[in-house]
Amino acid sequence: EWRVMFPLVAGSPSLLCHPDVLGSNEHIERRTDIYWSHGWHAGIKQRGNSSDSIEVKCRFGRTSDGIEEYGKVIVACSSPEELAEELCKLATPQLPGAGVLGESLIEELRAGEVKKVAVAKERRHVWLVDQLEGRSFAIEQTDIRVEGDLCDGCPTDWRSISVEYDPEFVREVLAHLGAHTSFKPLEIGGAMIVGYPGLIHFLTTGERPPTGEQAQCVFDEAERR
Repeated sequence: EWRVMFPLVAGSPSLLCHPDVLGSNEHIERRTDIYWSHGWHAGIKQRGNSSDSIEVKCRFGRTSDGIEEYGKVIVACSSPEELAEELCKLATPQLPGAGVLGESLIEELRAGEVKKVAVAKERRHVWLVDQLEGRSFAIEQTDIRVEGDLCDGCPTDWRSISVEYDPEFVREVLAHLGAHTSFKPLEIGGAMIVGYPGLIHFLTTGERPPTGEQAQCVFDEAERR
């Protein structure tokens, strides 16, 4: 996936307002998920409609232009403490990138020291039909409100725009959007090209992404052609 996150304020850009992106309000999903914070590479989430399982995602790849690849497992448990015990049993091959979790996460979960936030989402899926030589693709735009163990002064309202395909097609989609819309993600104040684990880590620690996380955006390629 490729995802840009930026604080949601009056006048924030929206791809859904562009003439090429129509019918967006027909596909809206609303839910509130619980996240526990553990670094840029690991996401721990309990979906709003599930109280008996927790999802663990580990990032095991990131390209220089910000496209990320994750491994994911769903663990049958209902609390961070239970999750710690289940992760001790989990074989690494089941969760690519699990090495980034390490013993520190297990200890934090057991001690109840992981920071917890509630993330309310309003997600819109938009299909653009026959845009790339007859191929269609989808864009996801999600408005987010975060509450919980946040750092003082961190924004609570965010917008996420993402494209989820294999890396080469993601690049084609982003270059196409760069050429045909006015959306310039790196010109938005506070924008970060990160997934949900990165956003939650920033909001609970106040740490900006490492230098490599602020990747040059492939939208710019359209301008260089």
